[in-house]
Amino acid sequence: MESLTLWLEPQPAADALPSALPSPFGLATPHPLVRAAALGLQAQLRQGVIAPGFGTGLLDARREGGKMFGVLLVRAPDARVGFLKAFSGQLAAQWEVPGWVPPVFDAQARLDVEPASDVLVKSLTARMEALASSEALRNARSAVSDFDADCERARAELKVQHSDRKRLRQSLRAALTQEDVAGRKRLDDESRQDDVERRSFERRSRDERRLVAAPLRRLERRLGAMERLRRRISQEAMRRIQDTYLLTNARGSSTSLRALFAPG
Repeated sequence: MESLTLWLEPQPAADALPSALPSPFGLATPHPLVRAAALGLQAQLRQGVIAPGFGTGLLDARREGGKMFGVLLVRAPDARVGFLKAFSGQLAAQWEVPGWVPPVFDAQARLDVEPASDVLVKSLTARMEALASSEALRNARSAVSDFDADCERARAELKVQHSDRKRLRQSLRAALTQEDVAGRKRLDDESRQDDVERRSFERRSRDERRLVAAPLRRLERRLGAMERLRRRISQEAMRRIQDTYLLTNARGSSTSLRALFAPG
């Protein structure tokens, strides 16, 4: 690692060093020495150079855009202070770039996991995209949309009919005498019949919609099943990939990345 270390100049005083490594997930202001190292790296990148043969222009060419860089303040056994620099993922399809800290995973172990899972995930993604853009799914959605529109029109027409009949009954009821019990009963029966007709319409509409929507539900369930399978494959692959990251401390003890964060 010493060959990858960029030594600070001038060297800081011993009492200027941080007392402990802060949480990388915390929101505290970076230590002044770390900030100085980060600003130095930024200045290098502004010159258009990441490493010999690697210009910053390649960052703009990446489909997702950008790249995460990081620095780590270090102290050598002889008390010299410097920093290491690293980048996330690959750079120009390379894991290792001169002057930058290499990955901490076992490259061969990762090769045993990642390609096979990538093939499965890409295959499932292609099948999902094909189904999502298929004529069958478009037709199924269109059938449900058309049914809903027709149903809404029929519901509105029925509501107008019932409103007209209600106004007519109100007029007729106002003209009835208190003694005309039969006339009042007839109007009450007509009112109840409208309620029965409305409830029957809604029940029939729900039943018919279930039949019309059945093909869409089947296709959406298939899409959902493929999405869940893809997610499980990705999660399992990520767990296996994380287990290829073996971190070694200054005493020579190694442990996996997931073990460090267990049980999270």
